Amino acid sequence: MPSQCIGRRTSSVDITFADCPRLHKNKPLLFLLPKRCSASVTEHHTLCKECDVRRISTENQLEKRFGKYIPNQGSMLHGTIDGPIPAWSRIYKGPWWHAQIEKGYTMSEEAIRISEEASMAAVAKDGALPTAEMAKKVKAVVAPVVAAEPLEAPVPVPVPVPVPVAPAPAPAPVKKRFIKKVVPSAPIGIVATTPHKPTPTIKKVNIKRKEIAGRSLFLGPKDKVYDTKYKYLGRYDSRSDSINTAYPDSD
Repeated sequence: MPSQCIGRRTSSVDITFADCPRLHKNKPLLFLLPKRCSASVTEHHTLCKECDVRRISTENQLEKRFGKYIPNQGSMLHGTIDGPIPAWSRIYKGPWWHAQIEKGYTMSEEAIRISEEASMAAVAKDGALPTAEMAKKVKAVVAPVVAAEPLEAPVPVPVPVPVPVAPAPAPAPVKKRFIKKVVPSAPIGIVATTPHKPTPTIKKVNIKRKEIAGRSLFLGPKDKVYDTKYKYLGRYDSRSDSINTAYPDSD
């Protein structure tokens, strides 16, 4: 008896994080939504032919990238719906997604609603996909605005009554003192000095070009990251393929 394939794919709808603590906020960070394959398989198989081809292609990609950031994840197989989301996958509620939330990324209420609907549909039989109207709503996701609580009326503060102060006594007259002018016996010469200009020290640093978080940057010793104008940005974190800005350029 035929059944539905259990391959986990990705929806064509990408969701944008609302708040971006990354260096370049003009390029928002996206994550993917899960989608169950709708193809039918026989009772002796769990994956359809296309998902099985994707599985082999995904394994080759992982071996080629050595666990680093993998682009074009929409064409890959992200495991099966009855298994965990892979660590490299950028699917909602996977290990990578949870790591971004811990870094300070947030989601709007609309983005959370659409992501939850897609997650429930992915594990349901013949799960429905997010519609085109959903995609239009999340193209410019903003953080939800929380209304401020009304402030209590200020308690009036009593104004202190000024206390009369007796006038201060008039100051005593100051006696004039005459200072005898002293004429030096010989003029004092001033020796002009020439300012010393230190010689700058030039230090050579070996760097190499590297793609980090979708950007073409330079990677130097001790995992230091520089932009294309050789400006120091931070330290490279290979586990999340991101830049840690907490380290200053101190050495």
